[in-house]
Amino acid sequence: MKELGNVNVINLQPSATLAMNDKAKKMIAEGVDVINLAGGEPNFDTPQPIKDATIKALNEGKTHYVASGMIPELRQGIADKLNRENHIVVDPSNIILTPGGKYSLFLCLQALLNPSDEVIIVSPAWVSYEAMIEVNGGIPVFLELNESDNFKLTKEKLLSVTSEKTKLVIVCSPSNPTGHDFSQEELDEIEDYIQQTQVTVLVDEMYEHLIYGHKHLSLAARKEIQDYVISVFGFSKGYAMTGWRMGYITASTKNIALMNKVYSHSITCVNEFIQYGGVVALHCYEDIERMRQAYQRRRDMFIGALNQIKGVQANMPEGAFYAWVRFDGFQNSTEIANYLLENAHVASVPGSAFSPSDKDHVRFSFAASDEELITAANRIHEAMDKKTNLK
Repeated sequence: MKELGNVNVINLQPSATLAMNDKAKKMIAEGVDVINLAGGEPNFDTPQPIKDATIKALNEGKTHYVASGMIPELRQGIADKLNRENHIVVDPSNIILTPGGKYSLFLCLQALLNPSDEVIIVSPAWVSYEAMIEVNGGIPVFLELNESDNFKLTKEKLLSVTSEKTKLVIVCSPSNPTGHDFSQEELDEIEDYIQQTQVTVLVDEMYEHLIYGHKHLSLAARKEIQDYVISVFGFSKGYAMTGWRMGYITASTKNIALMNKVYSHSITCVNEFIQYGGVVALHCYEDIERMRQAYQRRRDMFIGALNQIKGVQANMPEGAFYAWVRFDGFQNSTEIANYLLENAHVASVPGSAFSPSDKDHVRFSFAASDEELITAANRIHEAMDKKTNLK
């Protein structure tokens, strides 16, 4: 029998986030009281109006294939939302609805990359970018930003890792895992980079609604470079709809046409009835704000508690719901995560999953209850005191 297996898939590394989640869940199944802060999922239920609209559509028989992949109400609704909230003016035909923002990213890379094309990943960055690039034949090139200057991105930093093979740059704003959200000045730098190199920038804006103390800015709002920007958004995080699996991508007419070719031969469309829930979600402003305020309160409480612990430093994230936390006295970030899981019974993700050279950070999610976060901080405090006393 001839063996099967795409070499790009064979060499693929498993997700570090899922690995820590699995380890935590195994301990929980064994009766250990683990507080799992390794995941990236809102702990809120989907707002009721969204569920009601979806149930209504289901009961009305909205269970069929969807022409062109999206019901007209949602296509126009997303176009209006992009204009209203992101100041991105886009033709509705240049939007693709996907089963989760994750597939938007995968679809883009599958449609646009050729073997050996280089893709710059601005890191610390979400764990799946690298794997998605590799499975589609591309070569990931990491641009590792520094905590010392608040992960500031400049044109010069981008140019330092750009080559003739560079076809794409991936950035996430607000960032998973650091929570950094690009400033006006940083967007100026990216625009200058695009104009000089004509390299396309893929912006993952999944956490756009989870912003604290300022307004999120979208790169694609800049008309002069709009054709060189691909933007990915989703319903999962800000609307608490992770299990619904709805995301969307917008890009130039040329790039969308290429993506649509792959789309038509792969998923055909997203479930019809949940799209009606998506139409309603775009206007659930009060629910979105209620959840955002809760995350901000939890952020302030959790970061404040962590910074009271000797040997622990946590930056205040500007967006998303993650704490990027530095721990002193360990050999590497995997050791940190394992120590906290085994001694504090708190699950996190090693920083090396997000940045190849990182040795002293872990990522926590503060998308958890106030009680869980307070207990987690207390347990981490006790575990770190114990480590100090053992020396």
